[in-house]
Amino acid sequence: MTQYTPVDSSVIDLVGYDASSKTLAIRFIDTGFSYEYYDVPTQVYEQLMESSSKGIYLRNCIMDCYEVSNEPKRNLFKPFMGEYKITEMPDFDDTYLNMDGDPTFIINENGSGEFHFGVITGNFEGKVKEKDGKEIFSFRWTGNNEADDAAGTGWLLIDDENEGIEGEIRFEDGDDNYFYAYKK
Repeated sequence: MTQYTPVDSSVIDLVGYDASSKTLAIRFIDTGFSYEYYDVPTQVYEQLMESSSKGIYLRNCIMDCYEVSNEPKRNLFKPFMGEYKITEMPDFDDTYLNMDGDPTFIINENGSGEFHFGVITGNFEGKVKEKDGKEIFSFRWTGNNEADDAAGTGWLLIDDENEGIEGEIRFEDGDDNYFYAYKK
């Protein structure tokens, strides 16, 4: 199984390596696309990770030296990634929403993230699926509601027109809370 590692580079976002298949995966910052290089020895992967300039090492020692996947793999999370301020939750008034700072929803590059509003916090892992021709980010979360453990599921989609997201945070006890958020 490929383990991905964020790297310090102006070109490369993440590097993954599967030693059993000798497959090196590189995700680029500017496009969010990943390419797989095949039959890459472990030593080459280790040298890449130790290199002071990963972009130069990639160009000089990997790109034209190993077979590469024809089709790049897109990072499905990229359109959703970012930090959003929750601006609307019809079930809660603004005083409650802002009780513990700005209500926030954060989606990381790997589909994990966190949210908080009022006295509710959650950490989640998500995945992207298609529904009715739109990409939907669905997630499972665990967290706290005041001092009590809480958990549930949720979904969201991108509102391109307003540069935000909208969706629901659902609690295991059955409460569904619609929200809207703008990118910070």
